[in-house]
Amino acid sequence: MSDTTLEEAKRCTFCQEPCKTVKEQPLPQGGKMHIYQCENERCTDYQGRRMVQTNPDGSIVQPHSQPKAYAKLNHHAQRSVQAREELRLLEFMSEHPEMTRREAIRALGG
Repeated sequence: MSDTTLEEAKRCTFCQEPCKTVKEQPLPQGGKMHIYQCENERCTDYQGRRMVQTNPDGSIVQPHSQPKAYAKLNHHAQRSVQAREELRLLEFMSEHPEMTRREAIRALGG
């Protein structure tokens, strides 16, 4: 009888023996988190635990192979940048009270 993907994932990565199920916990998105422990006393990872996440349909969640892509900065991030620039300008103007706002902006490279 051939192994299913969950049976393959249940095997210890060191000795390839099937591990004992320690806990199965449901996940909010509908899948499950399975925690397994190696019970082979001859294994270098004896009593080592591993986690396997399954989808709601029972298939194994595959690790991401691509780098994470972050969303483009939104208007809140742009406002944060503007606020920092304004604080930098106010600090500069407090140190140089003789300068106008326009001159201070030019002096800061803006």
